[in-house]
Amino acid sequence: MINKTGEQAHGKEGGMDGAFSMAYGLVFGQNERKAIAMSVLDGLLMERSNRLPVHNPEFVLYHVDGIEAQGFIEHLKLPHYVTFQSSLDKMRYFQNLHHARQEEAHARAADLLPETPSYNYAFLDEQSKREIRRALLKAVAIPGYQVPFGSRELPIARGWGTGGIQVTLSCVGPGDVVKVIDQGTDAGVNALNIRRLIERTTGLPTTSDTEAATIIQTRHRIPEQPLTADQLIVFQVPFPEPLRSVESSEANTRAMHAEQDYARMWVALMVNGRHIFSPSPIPRWDLPKLHRAPHLSLFGAGREKRVYAVPLDFEDHPFDVENMDGRTCTCCGATGVYMDEFIGADGARTYCCSDTAYCDAMLEAQMNDDAAEIARLRAVAG
Repeated sequence: MINKTGEQAHGKEGGMDGAFSMAYGLVFGQNERKAIAMSVLDGLLMERSNRLPVHNPEFVLYHVDGIEAQGFIEHLKLPHYVTFQSSLDKMRYFQNLHHARQEEAHARAADLLPETPSYNYAFLDEQSKREIRRALLKAVAIPGYQVPFGSRELPIARGWGTGGIQVTLSCVGPGDVVKVIDQGTDAGVNALNIRRLIERTTGLPTTSDTEAATIIQTRHRIPEQPLTADQLIVFQVPFPEPLRSVESSEANTRAMHAEQDYARMWVALMVNGRHIFSPSPIPRWDLPKLHRAPHLSLFGAGREKRVYAVPLDFEDHPFDVENMDGRTCTCCGATGVYMDEFIGADGARTYCCSDTAYCDAMLEAQMNDDAAEIARLRAVAG
């Protein structure tokens, strides 16, 4: 990396913003000093001037081949970051000078411009909100799947609801009314400050009335009043990984999700027969409210950088159980029950009751019926 200051690039001090240019050096093995030396020479040769001898390609080719080059290479045994730091300080000086002049020009023109708000609408920049909304769309389309997203910095420490706040700020819009509850109360310090942030950056009203709210952000509780299809509830999630209690390694939990290895989870909420997720530490009292709920439930974990959603019905793809029509158990002949599928060596598909106890009971009942029929026939024949 060769730095070019404003004086070098424009001919006068502070004439333009300082910058770095790129130069290359390729060596075999691990030899940092040679690579740096080659990149320095490469950068100097690209300047195409005659200010220094190293700007002459013939001079460079003559001196870098042989014992003469060793002095230039070996002096880099000294901490080369010292030289780089001095160059970096010089470049920063020119950058600060350039930015100061720009700010001075903007300040002179400020009186001619209308007053602008201090924050972007809903605090986050538009690109960040678009990214979060795209992640939420994927989370809704694949219920239970934890979609990664770039968690932004907020004026609140991670672990205090930053994931839920980012989801709320990305979804809120004109006409919305926001309700924030913390452990069931609207008067908590965390809930109060989040409402204040939303009011200050959006100008939208907030409320403590569940029925009047269009977006409800919550920590660990679902309102007792049933929600409607026009409402959206956003959960702050401290620990989104449901496998954390049985596996501490993040790499291992991701592999377990990929392989659907949930054998170590005894009690969990399964979503759509594929993904497993944690509905945040809400009380068991509230869990039935998520079942077939008419409203959409979104979950945001800022510290873990994950968002996911509870399943809901779609008009073009309603939620339904697996279709077992036309499948008959080859063992007991049962129909209308959940079955396992087996593919033979010839590619033929056969089915058997997944519940083996139910299958055994059906076989026993058939054997008893057969025995009774045989006894009846013997009695008639005798």
